[in-house]
Amino acid sequence: MKQKNNDSKLVTKTVLKAEIKNLEERLEKKFVTQGLFRYEIDKTKQEIDDKAQKYRDQVLTSNDKLARTLETMREELEIGSFQTRRKVDNHETRIKQLEKIQQIT
Repeated sequence: MKQKNNDSKLVTKTVLKAEIKNLEERLEKKFVTQGLFRYEIDKTKQEIDDKAQKYRDQVLTSNDKLARTLETMREELEIGSFQTRRKVDNHETRIKQLEKIQQIT
């Protein structure tokens, strides 16, 4: 069912052009504002990424120091176990020599 419009104003070309211009200005202002908003979001995102990158670099640098320390410890343990193994490898021969010395005395 159609509604009747009791508004007696007629839409003339002048009124229509003015309304279109008003609408264009509002849309333009909205898009400019959105563009600035997007720019600010992108700028903020970039700042956050830069800060996160610095933090990641610090973490990785400290991990490098820890990795070097662990590598040194591992090498020292290998050297220590090699020296211990060398002493223990010929323990039977050494024990026999000690037993001979005690039997002689």
